[in-house]
Amino acid sequence: MAEFELNPLVEGISGSIGHVVLKQKNGKTFAGKKPHITDQKTPEQLIIRDIFSKLSHFAQLINNSVLTPYMRPKPKKMTHYNKFIKNNSHMFKAKEFKYQNLTIFNGPLFNPGLYKADLIDAGDPQIESIDAMWDTFHGGDPKDTAIVILYDESRLTGVVSSCPRGNGHLLVYLGMLAPIDPSKVHVYLVFFQPAIKGISKSGMVSGTAYSEVTFVRKKGEDESSTSEDEQQEEKDESQAPTETNTSSKSRR
Repeated sequence: MAEFELNPLVEGISGSIGHVVLKQKNGKTFAGKKPHITDQKTPEQLIIRDIFSKLSHFAQLINNSVLTPYMRPKPKKMTHYNKFIKNNSHMFKAKEFKYQNLTIFNGPLFNPGLYKADLIDAGDPQIESIDAMWDTFHGGDPKDTAIVILYDESRLTGVVSSCPRGNGHLLVYLGMLAPIDPSKVHVYLVFFQPAIKGISKSGMVSGTAYSEVTFVRKKGEDESSTSEDEQQEEKDESQAPTETNTSSKSRR
């Protein structure tokens, strides 16, 4: 940047005028060419922007209902939103966004995972629901809070609901999401435990479990109902000439 003798009208001014940039230094006014900044959009940059956009949207969607009230340990030098983005930095490294790899929480509390997430077809879209189910027999305090998050990627919105871990399942009503395309809905499960003296000062959270919609069943059908393909498979097994089928196939 060069020093020029400028018109007294612009002496002492900093900023830009057209393609010229004015800068003050040691009481003198310097002028230079305004830099040309391009918005480069390489394929890699577009991927990173897309990942950040999706993470940002998801974080904003669940910030008030999940991140702020339940995230443990509570972030001290960043917001809950920023902590969520940091927890998902693996997607930036992989340069790929996958809903099944989304990390809502990554704490030490036991999470058995989702073994079913059935869409309950009630015949009326306004009362359709998803029955999210998890194991209650292999660990975890029944009083822990189970939090289920449904996210519809086609509508970019979701539903959050919660219940005690000991319930073993949670019917999450779709409400304004219904009717849905089951292939576009993602189901997440996390657990929260409040502060317990001698165990944790501020509480704990679990890691994140994920499931797609696993099965569509009519309202009133038992959760152990099997699909037509499974029923045919059982029928074929029972008719096998070299074996005797002495056990029934169960679904938890």
